[in-house]
Amino acid sequence: MLGATVLGGLTSAGGQMSAANTQAQQLQAQQDAANYNADILDKRAGVTGVEGTAASNLQANRAQQYISNQRASQAQSNYFGQSADMILDQSEANAELDRLNMAYQTESNVIGLKQQAAQTRYQGSVAGSQIQPTLNAGYMGAAGSLIGTAGQVAYLGAKQPVNPYLNWSKM
Repeated sequence: MLGATVLGGLTSAGGQMSAANTQAQQLQAQQDAANYNADILDKRAGVTGVEGTAASNLQANRAQQYISNQRASQAQSNYFGQSADMILDQSEANAELDRLNMAYQTESNVIGLKQQAAQTRYQGSVAGSQIQPTLNAGYMGAAGSLIGTAGQVAYLGAKQPVNPYLNWSKM
């Protein structure tokens, strides 16, 4: 009976330490994955910014070419009326608004990706901050099991009758 109690206590303590180590490894994996994902989001933000700027510049260049062609056509036709000039001026203004809208959309996407990366990185740091307390709790639970087992062993040992054949004082 005493041997089974000791074995049970040791098994319980070992199980608690093993569970704590497993959970700590899972938390470390969560932290590593979150940091990796945050790095990917940061890279996506950079690429999005470059692509958006290039698309905005391309749009502006195409609009400018179109308007320049329209002005050249107007000059060839020898028509310099006020309404034609107003239409071309409005086209220039619209082209600039298109460019600004594209730039704003790009900046908005970049900010969103960077915020998502920061949030993901924070989640990883939260997981990382739980590693040591998890290990501490597992070791404290194991120590509690061992202390409880020691108490049971002492109690059971005191209750067992003394074997007269092993009592050295009577020999």
